[in-house]
Formats: sequence, structure tokens, C-alpha cells
Amino acid sequence: MRQSDDWNFFSKRYDKVTKKIYRKVSKAVKGECYVIHSAYKTDEDGTPIDNLSEIAAPGRCIFVDDGSDFFGSGRSYRSKVYENPTWLDVCVAANEMIVATEDKHHIFLEGIESVGNNEYKLLMGS
Repeated sequence: MRQSDDWNFFSKRYDKVTKKIYRKVSKAVKGECYVIHSAYKTDEDGTPIDNLSEIAAPGRCIFVDDGSDFFGSGRSYRSKVYENPTWLDVCVAANEMIVATEDKHHIFLEGIESVGNNEYKLLMGS
């Protein structure tokens, strides 16, 4: 197989998996889906591994964002309390955050970071 054939095969696999992930997230959010889940590991070929059903943070927690008046409205965001949230739950919270803060520039959910007191900052990229 030629290198271009390898790339085409990889590209089709990558697209298939990322579209499947996006469809799951789109079904879970209320209203329009802005968030793009990218907080996943990849297999040896670089194809994303669907982790939406995996626990993202143990126990009771909330997700927060300070907001930005440069990229959004400047409003902050605090989610509802989640119990052992999955990555799909985090995607739902991230989409709610995008709507609440009006920051439609940072739509890629890249991870979460503990900021103490069972609160996690949503790590968003553009």
C-alpha cells in the first residue's frame, strides 16, 4: 500500500470515530451543541478512543469557569453538582459553560483540572 493510501485509511477511521463521539455528545446536550470533545487518548495509530462513559472525576464535584470578557460575556459559570461524572457529563457541562459565558471561541474540551473544594476547571481550547 502506498503512503497516501495509508493516510486515506487513517483519515477515514479518524473521521468515523470523531463523528461518532460528536453525535453522542450532541444527543446529550440541551439545545445547540458547541462543545467538541477532545479529552481522549488515542490508540497506537492515533485514532481517538471513545471515553465518554469513563468517570472523569471521582465523587461529588462541580465544574467552573471564570469567564472572559475578551472572548465572551465575562460571566462566570458553575455547574450543578455531579456524582462521579463521566466524560459525557463533562461535555454537557462544558456546552452549558459555552452558552453561559458566550465564549464560542474556546469550544474544544481538552480536560479538567482540580482547583480544590471538589471543583474542577474546564480546560478549553480553540
